[in-house]
Amino acid sequence: MSKELFNISTPIGIAIQNKEIDKTGILNAVQFPLDERVYESVPKSLLEYMNIKKLKYSSNHFLNDIKKKISGIDELNTVANLRERIEKVTKENEIKEIIVCGFISQAYMELAFSEIKNIRFKTWTPLNVNGAIINIRYTHHPSPKRNGANWSI
Repeated sequence: MSKELFNISTPIGIAIQNKEIDKTGILNAVQFPLDERVYESVPKSLLEYMNIKKLKYSSNHFLNDIKKKISGIDELNTVANLRERIEKVTKENEIKEIIVCGFISQAYMELAFSEIKNIRFKTWTPLNVNGAIINIRYTHHPSPKRNGANWSI
């Protein structure tokens, strides 16, 4: 994603940390990891959330499948939490753009901000957050793939 957005090869998280990219941050859609491999034992309250990642890509309805799954299990109010965090960060900072990475994040954004409709992939779409117009863009999820204890890009 950093190559697509900033024309650099450094992974975006490292580029932000090393100040190669200015005025950029990362905000995960969910406030806890959805990768069960990071837990020694997955807390029972998170098990259904882990299953979101196990949904199989089947058709153009995949995004709606994810939204249905989230809506049916959201006892931890993760959708409301995302909206609150986005409202907070846009209130406290001069945010102009939000890049939404991956289907799960797209589903969360559309559930948190119901006014988001039919955003085309890799195009900018305006969203009113706290009276500020923020440009939203969908793109692929950039995270590395894990093979055992090793990560690769």
